Amino acid sequence: MVNNKSVTGGKKGFDRIDVKKLLAFLPICSDSTILDMAGDFDAYTIAMASLCPHGKVFVFYLREEGLERFIEEISDSAIINVIPNVVTPDSLPLGSGTMDICLLTKVFHDLFQKSSGHEALGEIKRVLKPDGVLAVIEYKKITGSPGPPIKIRIAPGELDETLRLAGFIPAIKQEIEIGPYHYLSLYRKGDRQHE
Repeated sequence: MVNNKSVTGGKKGFDRIDVKKLLAFLPICSDSTILDMAGDFDAYTIAMASLCPHGKVFVFYLREEGLERFIEEISDSAIINVIPNVVTPDSLPLGSGTMDICLLTKVFHDLFQKSSGHEALGEIKRVLKPDGVLAVIEYKKITGSPGPPIKIRIAPGELDETLRLAGFIPAIKQEIEIGPYHYLSLYRKGDRQHE
């Protein structure tokens, strides 16, 4: 059963995401294949897995911290359709065109602090199905905690432009507020020849 309350995510435990609202905007079916690029332990990954019992949720961490705790959590929950791993985002161990949804969970700003950001977007585009959805959760560009310094936070317009240059188009016209500190933006693969 999906917990409809806000779920505490992140290392410090005070950044909240409205799970019910997040899940309402993700096109999850019982057999969906989802890639969750997780920045930290996030309980909504487990909620997504419960919505696709005949599918799989690949949870790829960009760093080791949090993975052990996440593995414990899914072991305690008897969830069998979640596959966690630590990866480099510029070389995803997945087949081309295999993911229905790719969720970037509070990691987009990290990707673009490193030189591998554009390669990572190329990999995400490669693994998404032609009608797949790229869902990006990011920190609002506001001062204060939680989250990274404001200078590396990404405003929705900046996110749209970066993803447009990588060949993605917005699936809906504006970002969705999913908590006091976060927004969700949805994208599909675009036809770059018609830009």
